[in-house]
Amino acid sequence: MHPPISIVALILSGVYGDILAETAVGNISGLILIFAVVVYSAVGVAHHAEFLAERFGQPPIWNSNIDNECRNC
Repeated sequence: MHPPISIVALILSGVYGDILAETAVGNISGLILIFAVVVYSAVGVAHHAEFLAERFGQPPIWNSNIDNECRNC
């Protein structure tokens, strides 16, 4: 099992926070790091939601009633 990416990002930002804040390249790198963590976490939440929906017998997110009604239009 891999370590949670948010904990790794927190440790890296704590260790290298001063270096990241001193230069423009560091600021951009910090922004990219934060953006990557947010996107990775959102994808993980969506994946977990799909897993739980499948486990409990609900239709997948992309196969909702709204989609079925729009296909018949």
